[in-house]
Amino acid sequence: MTEQTQSAEQAQPQQESGLSLSDLQGAVQVIDLASQRGAIRGEEMSAVGALRDRLSRFVESAAPKEEAGAEAAPAEGETTQE
Repeated sequence: MTEQTQSAEQAQPQQESGLSLSDLQGAVQVIDLASQRGAIRGEEMSAVGALRDRLSRFVESAAPKEEAGAEAAPAEGETTQE
């Protein structure tokens, strides 16, 4: 039985266990949706909010910077005036 287990493990391709920036951004979005839908209790809000802020700052700092000449996209919730 040990041989079968080892063979099955070898047959499966190695999956990368790292996280990408899009994974972390997805976690921020999940936290936002959960809070909007009332899934987080009041006593949990500060801890969850602090985690969300840390994740969001990390994603922003690790994201590739846009070129200086490129026009910056409006921040979430902001609109452009034309």
